[in-house]
Amino acid sequence: MIKRVLLAVLLGAACARTAAAQSTRPWLAWRTLRTEHFDVHFPAELEPWAREAASRMEGIQAAVAPLVGSTPDRRVTVVIDDPAGETNGTAWSFLRTPYIQLYPTPPDPRSSLGNSRNYTEQLTLHEFTHIAHLTRPSRDPFTRLRSVLALPGQGPLSVAPRWVKEGYATYVEGRLTGSGRPFSAIRASTIRQFALEGRLPAYGQLDAVTGGYQSGSMAYLTGSAFLEWLAARRGEQSLVDLWRRMSARQIRTFDEAFRGVYGGSPAELYGLFVVEATANALEARRLLSTAGLVAGDTVQHLTWGTGDPSVSADGRHVALPLRGPSILWSRIVVWRTAETAAGDSAANAARDALLRRDSLDVPAIQVWPRPRTPIATLRPAGGLYGYSQPRFMGADQLLVIRSVPGGGGVLRPELFVWNWRRNTIRQVTHNAAIRAADPAPDGKRAAAVQCRNGFCGLVMVDLRTGALTPLAGERRTACSTGRASLPTGAPSWPPCRRAADGRSPRWMRPAAPSAWCTTTPPRARTTLRSRRMAIR
Repeated sequence: MIKRVLLAVLLGAACARTAAAQSTRPWLAWRTLRTEHFDVHFPAELEPWAREAASRMEGIQAAVAPLVGSTPDRRVTVVIDDPAGETNGTAWSFLRTPYIQLYPTPPDPRSSLGNSRNYTEQLTLHEFTHIAHLTRPSRDPFTRLRSVLALPGQGPLSVAPRWVKEGYATYVEGRLTGSGRPFSAIRASTIRQFALEGRLPAYGQLDAVTGGYQSGSMAYLTGSAFLEWLAARRGEQSLVDLWRRMSARQIRTFDEAFRGVYGGSPAELYGLFVVEATANALEARRLLSTAGLVAGDTVQHLTWGTGDPSVSADGRHVALPLRGPSILWSRIVVWRTAETAAGDSAANAARDALLRRDSLDVPAIQVWPRPRTPIATLRPAGGLYGYSQPRFMGADQLLVIRSVPGGGGVLRPELFVWNWRRNTIRQVTHNAAIRAADPAPDGKRAAAVQCRNGFCGLVMVDLRTGALTPLAGERRTACSTGRASLPTGAPSWPPCRRAADGRSPRWMRPAAPSAWCTTTPPRARTTLRSRRMAIR
């Protein structure tokens, strides 16, 4: 028994050190902000974003605690850093040393994280919900003693399935903000399409991290939707009752605690949820079909995901990012837009050859368009860093984005020019953190999105030298509907009002009802306009 306790202490201490050091750069100049319940540590360069996050934390704590029904009795350590320019966060629900790591780079508005009224709020709220939820202590004396001895210790809810942990934090982010993933088109469309195809995960697959397409996201998307369904059937208090049964003096498994609140096992109730989700998806499809929805023609039937396509100016070629289960599968391909007679001839020849060998054989039917053969492919650099965001520049070149390791332990996205005919690649920017770009008609410049230190702005890139000229600065201005939208998606040409010169970039934020525009020449006064506000 003593050996087990000592082993638990050593493992707990090691986990605490690992959490505190995860993805941080100790050689930077670090600063600390302290609030009533939080210690917020950050590099000096991230101070503006850290101050905004810290200003929200006490309000988030006050809102989350009564909804979840618990809050940690220790101060929460928050570490903010941005070594890889990623949109993410993590929470370590240790009872004695609760810890949150925040990565401040704003999300692409088309991602599942892009539907929020404020990313800083959504990220902080989601991660603190993990802490408030999972640090609920046991009311069993022996379990509490064991948690104290096994430093830093975890509460009884830490054994809950992954879909419960991530689904509940996602549920709360929507419940308290009226935005986030529960209100996103991505969650609704993902669940609907998977239901229509009969591919919603089985209950045992909800916790999956890898596997099929969207497997790792199902704990967030389907998990939060399932919890909403449970709350609608039994009331929101039923979720808190579930947490209370899991932390009671009577030791229970998650399934036992769940059955006592909802009258059936999680698998049984999830099966009913899937039936209703499928019925709702079928009804939505019927309504859309009745309304005369035009879905377009299928060009290719793929097994994973894609990014935004780019069509050449002459309409003869299309570039498309293709994604797979790992970075090794990710690539950018260039296809001809027109179907080729050679493809038909090859398919007919194969069919004829099959029947010559066996006249009673039955050739396979062609349900989907034949797979296209790329005429050029750009694979990950060194098998590690994939390319994305292709934009045609003339007939032979494409602007693309790839993450590049930099000095000081950072990984930043940079702009490249790929000549797909010659298969040559040239890096344009260095340590610039360019997320997306679109070339000017003259092929000498590109309007680009630059995201640094938690904020994004619009810049002009000289494609020969890589020099940057700010167009729309990193906006940190409040407005009547909340914080001003950050430019985080992709810019495009020509200008908003179809200016004849074709020289000015247009800012489009796909998730918003309006377009942000800037038509000001470099070095001049910048004006951002929308139907809601103007910032000068």
